[in-house]
Amino acid sequence: MNKTMTCQLSALLIFTCFGTSVFAQSKPASDWKAVVEAAKREGMVKCACPPRREFAVAFKKGFEDAYPGITVEITAAALPAFPLRVAKEQAAKMFLWDIYTFGPGAEIFDLKNKDGLESMWDYLTLPEVLNDSAWIGGIKDRFLDVEQKHIFGMFFTTSTGTINRDAVPDLKIRSFEDLLSPTLKGKLVSVDPRIGGSGESLAAAVFQRYGREGLKKLFVDQDVLLVKGNLEVAEQVVRKARPISLTSVSPDSQIRYTDAGMKLKLEDLFVPELARSGTNGSCPAIFKNPPHPNATKVFVNWLLSRDGQKLMAEARGEPSARTDVPVIRPEEAPKPGVKYLNAHKEEVMTKYLAPAQKILRELIP
Repeated sequence: MNKTMTCQLSALLIFTCFGTSVFAQSKPASDWKAVVEAAKREGMVKCACPPRREFAVAFKKGFEDAYPGITVEITAAALPAFPLRVAKEQAAKMFLWDIYTFGPGAEIFDLKNKDGLESMWDYLTLPEVLNDSAWIGGIKDRFLDVEQKHIFGMFFTTSTGTINRDAVPDLKIRSFEDLLSPTLKGKLVSVDPRIGGSGESLAAAVFQRYGREGLKKLFVDQDVLLVKGNLEVAEQVVRKARPISLTSVSPDSQIRYTDAGMKLKLEDLFVPELARSGTNGSCPAIFKNPPHPNATKVFVNWLLSRDGQKLMAEARGEPSARTDVPVIRPEEAPKPGVKYLNAHKEEVMTKYLAPAQKILRELIP
């Protein structure tokens, strides 16, 4: 078999030919038009969306504007409850949902391991979505599951903390050791790593570098206040009760303060040893046997297109993993030469996150 023949592989297969990674030809435009028409006949896509209304509505409005005639029915997919609910439904042969678009909690990986998710390669069609160079690290690296086909990280967030400079104008923190200074005891807050959210990546990064002792020194000895989520973190930092957060005060959690006229002087806290990346708040996955398969295909291709990603990045204030979508906040762009731990990868969650959570539950009952 010659090299030309070797290169004639199937539509969704990544391969190397003449030393260059490429994708085979996607389906013709006429096929895509047929899918869209079939999607319009189905009439809707049932989205298990983030339980933040403004975020979920952005999915709905953006898609319905792009594809009139197909409605997005949004349901809040809170973690851990929603994937557990779907697992029970599927066990009873009930397939009620099309697509999941919330965060990468352990439960969505458990559902995948129970054969509860479809391969996204069967649904990704548009050339601009399949374009390897359009994604940070390449499209395969955007998948979070070990099989690289079920759970897609559409954002590329670099996790940092936050300092309220109105409270501590001159404080300098440049290393993990600096975080352990006695002067910072009682001044730190974090999303609780034991229950999920952005605190998970922090715990995984600490455990990877410093083990059990590092978790104790930071979370226990420094009396870190552990709270439920980003809104509670923002409350502590903005009100100066705990002016330093080990997880970031996210853009959406600042809105209520800026809308009230408050001038916030918040600065990113970056500790190189704890550098981590993730896909905050959204990792699309397609449920097994979606009731509206064509509408699901249209939706996921729109969502991962440049236009879809630009809209969602602006709505969420998070950087897309697409290389052709500008970063909204330059400080969130990856820093050259820094190695980031992708704490939302399944293998990282198994090797570092799960043990870290177990240890913290022992240390902080």
